[in-house]
Amino acid sequence: MSTLRDAMAAIRSIILIEERVRQQGEKVEKLANHVVDIDRRLLRVETVIDLALDRRGGGRPRIGYGPADDDPRA
Repeated sequence: MSTLRDAMAAIRSIILIEERVRQQGEKVEKLANHVVDIDRRLLRVETVIDLALDRRGGGRPRIGYGPADDDPRA
């Protein structure tokens, strides 16, 4: 009887773990969508800044993402 209880407890534990993994997957998917939304918003802000600096006619700082962007050492 003890073996049966252990097996049932293990199955119950596996079911709970599966549910938690599913919930975490949903949270990760929501976070991924949020990151994409923030990235789009940031792109818009960068574009507005670039357009404003172009209209001003002044020197335009370049927003770079790597060492080759505006790095005299590269």
